[in-house]
Amino acid sequence: MQAQEVDPYVNEHGEDWRDHPCYYVSIVDGPRFNVVAGPFRSHQEALDMVKEANLVGCELDDRAWFYGWGTVKMQTGRIEGKLNPWLFPLALAANC
Repeated sequence: MQAQEVDPYVNEHGEDWRDHPCYYVSIVDGPRFNVVAGPFRSHQEALDMVKEANLVGCELDDRAWFYGWGTVKMQTGRIEGKLNPWLFPLALAANC
């Protein structure tokens, strides 16, 4: 008998936590805004990822040093952060 795969987005009640408010690492550049890491279940998880996301972002784009880096709460977690492939490569590979 094979072990059943666990969906990291589904809780013990079968609910996908991304259908509820979630947190992201965000950037602001003048009028432009984007989410670069996440979704995360808690604000603290997003805060803990700001520095790492900043370092990765600055490696990929020299202009990123000048962006405002922080966190944002969104209505749902259905958007994937733009830097997720660089921040979480093993997690993404496991979902293939």
